Amino acid sequence: MSLLARYGVLTVLILAALLAAGCGETVIDDVKTEDAIEQNLKSSAGKKVTQVECPSDVEVEVDATFDCTVTLA
Repeated sequence: MSLLARYGVLTVLILAALLAAGCGETVIDDVKTEDAIEQNLKSSAGKKVTQVECPSDVEVEVDATFDCTVTLA
């Protein structure tokens, strides 16, 4: 994955965490995060994504991280 794509994914994850926190959620919405990552990779890196898997029940916490698995075509 290119550096640009990595920063794009990181940006999406940060935005997802902020949006979830702003809405009073206590966990990240894994489905929305997966969709955002797929769309970001398509638009910023021109990559075709076949699958994105993120863990569910990730609590919204400052400086918390989690890993998602992306499968490219």
